[in-house]
Amino acid sequence: MSLCDLLGIAPVAQAVDELEEVKKLTPFDFVTSISFSKENLFAEDDSHDKFYNAYIVNRALSFSPDMVLFANEMNQHNQIPVKNQWEFLSSSIRKKKRYDKWVKAEKESETLTLIKTYYNYSNEKAKQVLPIITDDHVEYMKKKLDIGGVSKQKRK
Repeated sequence: MSLCDLLGIAPVAQAVDELEEVKKLTPFDFVTSISFSKENLFAEDDSHDKFYNAYIVNRALSFSPDMVLFANEMNQHNQIPVKNQWEFLSSSIRKKKRYDKWVKAEKESETLTLIKTYYNYSNEKAKQVLPIITDDHVEYMKKKLDIGGVSKQKRK
């Protein structure tokens, strides 16, 4: 008889196995199960409802041209329980591996940042002014806004 049996506690290895079983699902696990694996994540545990983020799932699905209409349908009927949303999407969408990229915001140019700082303009106003700013004026603004110190280019 072991000490664990005497104390009535589970052995450490068994406790670790139980912790690994309770895996926190991400919205992307649901996207994969809808579009490719068709694995019913709700069959294992009913508590997976709290991990299903309908907005993120629908957004991820909307990047693929063949799934955008299904995602839009679920956006229009967002009051449907998440398990039913998953069942609809999983049964409606064909099994296929999709490699869709998330749309990301463009990086702001250095000149745009300079205009916003120098004139105290908003993004929209700075984008309107950007075409009429000359290179000479950009150099002038850089000199006026230079606060001194060692720049990254001079360090190298």
